[in-house]
Amino acid sequence: MKKSVVILLFTMTSILINGQLKVLIFNDQQKINVYDSFIGNNTINYLMNDTITEDYFVIEIISSKNNRYQIEGTSILNRGITGWIDLQNIGINTRSRDNKLILYNKPRYSSDHLVISDTDRLVEVKSISSNWLKIIWVDKKEYWLPPEYQCPNPYTTCN
Repeated sequence: MKKSVVILLFTMTSILINGQLKVLIFNDQQKINVYDSFIGNNTINYLMNDTITEDYFVIEIISSKNNRYQIEGTSILNRGITGWIDLQNIGINTRSRDNKLILYNKPRYSSDHLVISDTDRLVEVKSISSNWLKIIWVDKKEYWLPPEYQCPNPYTTCN
């Protein structure tokens, strides 16, 4: 019961905070190095989605440089882990609207797009442009995901 209350509070907190772009860790049970700068390999901490304790991170992107992202990582058991992580570790849950997901060829609404009737899923993020995320979809093609179809919450579908 206590764990359920903590998960609910964490979920509500991450939904209510509207600041920087928020993303997730793409792989579970894998340590992600957190570096002290955008260059070099001085590891100062790590992030890890722990499926055993059901402790998953939400990552706030602060800035980017040289394929690294300055972040603040927060989970139920860990708060305020800051530093730089490599881009290949970032993912996002998709969030369909009215059972549809719209993926774009470029990070703008006027771009050609694809409408998919699909379930929500975790996808790998390849690039970020403003608040749009370039993702790899199940067909192995890259598309741009607009903010309203992103769910940066590891515990709910954001619907």
